[in-house]
Amino acid sequence: MNMNPHEIAENIMLFFGPIYIAIPIVIGYAVHVLINNPDIQQKLQSEIDSSLPAPTDDDYLRRVSEIKYLEWFIREVFRMYPTATIGDLNRSCVENTTVNEIPMPKG
Repeated sequence: MNMNPHEIAENIMLFFGPIYIAIPIVIGYAVHVLINNPDIQQKLQSEIDSSLPAPTDDDYLRRVSEIKYLEWFIREVFRMYPTATIGDLNRSCVENTTVNEIPMPKG
């Protein structure tokens, strides 16, 4: 399959566009949960404070990924507000078509 630079750019936007839209939605729901649940906010802040070294530490990103309560919190936000999941932003063809000789059925 050969695509010109314009077609490549369009495909990249189709792929990253929904992610770009979903990130602020997820952040908004996370903030909403934290504001309305100060006990969760305090526990999450305590866990982050005790788990993270100074931001200049080379292991900073690895340590962020190991904060289990943060991971559980984010997963719970996705569970409580499923409209924020990337899966809800799937695209489907509205009619049978062919793109670069590749058939794409409706649906």
